[in-house]
Amino acid sequence: MQKKLGFRLVATTLREGFSATENRWTGLLTDGKDFSMSDSYLMQVVDRVGGGDGFSGALIYALLQDMGRQRAISFAAAASCLKHSMHGDFNHATIGEVETLMNGGGGGRIQR
Repeated sequence: MQKKLGFRLVATTLREGFSATENRWTGLLTDGKDFSMSDSYLMQVVDRVGGGDGFSGALIYALLQDMGRQRAISFAAAASCLKHSMHGDFNHATIGEVETLMNGGGGGRIQR
């Protein structure tokens, strides 16, 4: 896609499905030379609708915030993972919630 369409960056997700509700989720980002990969998340899927949009929107946000490529793909994968846990097409996760998951805070404990 980079050569044919001239994209500067290409991103995708990898979904490993164990069942309809249990998936592993990883984000990938490359400029054709360097490659960045997010952590992999084992997630319980409530609703897949909007997961890709959540990934794309979060990646665009992270890149516009100059987070750097590694942090951007990590942010996007975490945001999309959280979106999969919500009903409907809209991601209601806050930036803080995404960053908590990115930083290893995915243990399911209540955060106050």
